[in-house]
Amino acid sequence: MEQLSALHRLTEAVRNAGADIAPTYQEYIQLAFAITTDCGEAGRQDFLTLCSFSPKYDPRAADKLFSNALKNGHNNVHIGTAFHLAEVCGIKVQSEIPHGWGTLGTQGSHSSSASHTRTREEDVSAHEEENLLDSSPLSPLPTFDEHTHWPYPLERIVSYGTSRAQCDVLLLGTVTVLGASMGRHVRCAYGGKMISPCLQTFITALPASGKGVLSLVRLLVDPLHDEILKKDAENMASYRR
Repeated sequence: MEQLSALHRLTEAVRNAGADIAPTYQEYIQLAFAITTDCGEAGRQDFLTLCSFSPKYDPRAADKLFSNALKNGHNNVHIGTAFHLAEVCGIKVQSEIPHGWGTLGTQGSHSSSASHTRTREEDVSAHEEENLLDSSPLSPLPTFDEHTHWPYPLERIVSYGTSRAQCDVLLLGTVTVLGASMGRHVRCAYGGKMISPCLQTFITALPASGKGVLSLVRLLVDPLHDEILKKDAENMASYRR
């Protein structure tokens, strides 16, 4: 299989460079889908090797992720994505991306006219190509400026994020939870009305992308929740007497 042979060459080049080509969860997931789509089970060891240069490498987690990628699939992410991630780290491999080995979710693939699918006409423009694909972005979505200094305790909470996207998840989740706890005690004028900070936040992302940290921000208001439950129990007991 041509793709598998190319993957072996890429893995060897990355091993020689000792480079972490998937430092964030987003790239980690893309790498798994890219390899499983075009190489299947045969690419497992290469995937584990490519991931092993990360300081956060967990063999069991990586192996489980690869199995999930095989099972669930993301067939519009191809092996070209792996070559792009390596190229970003300054690693170039001979015969890197043959025509038709498209990428998705990454920028600057070696051949901008290369197809993300094998049925695309060669003369389709970049704009038309984007419209042919699903809703997955061709480039990473924007995040808050990492140099922004947030007020306490937001700054400290955001600092625990392991990627820019995860920092944003923590920030938005915290603001939503704290806003809900303030309720009618904090209001501002907007559009001629007094508005309370009753916010709603929806986070969508690929599996294992780090969005699970959102469940931790509720711990900020657990003491308030417990206090409300305690008072409610006391009032109910008083009522029953």
